[in-house]
Amino acid sequence: MALFDNKPRRLLKNIQKLTNDNLIDQAAVKIEQEYPYMIESQDVARELVAFLLDIAYPDLAARISEEIFKKHVDLRGVILRHLDERHVEFPRSYELLRVLWHTKMMNLDFSGCISLLNRVDRIAEAKLFDSLESASKAAERYSLDDRILTGEVEKFLSWCLALHRKGRNREALEILAKVAENIGERDNRIPKLIDWIATRRGGRDPEATLFLIKSYIGMGDIKEALADIPVMFDAPVEVVLEAISVLEKDIIPKDLSNKSRVYLARLHAVAGRFDDACGIMEHLIEEEHLDTDVERAVEFIEEISENRARPLLVKAKYKKA
Repeated sequence: MALFDNKPRRLLKNIQKLTNDNLIDQAAVKIEQEYPYMIESQDVARELVAFLLDIAYPDLAARISEEIFKKHVDLRGVILRHLDERHVEFPRSYELLRVLWHTKMMNLDFSGCISLLNRVDRIAEAKLFDSLESASKAAERYSLDDRILTGEVEKFLSWCLALHRKGRNREALEILAKVAENIGERDNRIPKLIDWIATRRGGRDPEATLFLIKSYIGMGDIKEALADIPVMFDAPVEVVLEAISVLEKDIIPKDLSNKSRVYLARLHAVAGRFDDACGIMEHLIEEEHLDTDVERAVEFIEEISENRARPLLVKAKYKKA
């Protein structure tokens, strides 16, 4: 039957003979020379990746896997699963880490990316982070008129996830908000990563949520930005003050509803600015905006003001109206 083996199969058998004779390095060199022919066959391509891992050449296995993905799209899933399962055996392999990281980022599997880093040598992690930083800086440097191309967004996402890993959340969030502002079109990957960062410690982090709001504003989605404003009602005062500035500058001028003004009044109250909060509510009542949102805001301001005179007066005006 050997006479009928195709060329990829014959090459693989010859290379396997080298390893049987303990000529491991020579086998790897032969694979690097011949793999373009070997991966013509799907079966041989899949076996080749496993073989390279078995002889402890994970970097070569990772690089050849990328070439297989281009040629045999249907092999992508099975090979990636195999690389992922064997990854723990090769904590120092930068190429294997790089390929798996890139794949998980494409799938927006941020938790999966962090899990990869928990398996690897710190040197491999540092090398990956250096390459991610260089790629994001190059993408920023060559952006056209400060407009970031859609194809470059993943580079920023990867670097910001690395910054999160380093504990530099604020820096990561600032970059993501800037990218959202300069992307020129909606890209759901940006708010998805910010939302993931915001929920890492249980509950929802107010500062990260504020940057989520900024990202929606940057992409022109005022409705989504408003939807996350209520998180600010329980935020620290410094975050509330920043949220007030964002509402006044970036949301209210573009909001055709009254929701943003109602939220602004509530945020002023949270910050202890009861006169500002009451002034906004009085204008809404005078304009005969008497819906449920206004009613709840009036009650909220009166409740946290601890019976101050003006909030009580605003409540009386609302009831009269």
